[in-house]
Amino acid sequence: MTPYQVTAAYSGDADTTASAGTATHTVGRAATTIEVSSAPDPSVVGQAVTFTARVRPVGPWSG
Repeated sequence: MTPYQVTAAYSGDADTTASAGTATHTVGRAATTIEVSSAPDPSVVGQAVTFTARVRPVGPWSG
């Protein structure tokens, strides 16, 4: 588990004063799947190719 510190700040405006707050959020490690695709496929020598990688969590919450 890795704790991360999260800070939010509001600079205020004519009607509201500035405010800030900090909280710690702990993130647990999750199993993942990785999908990699390329386009166009097939391609030819010298042609630009775009690679896309998607990392997704594995679990009942990953919907």
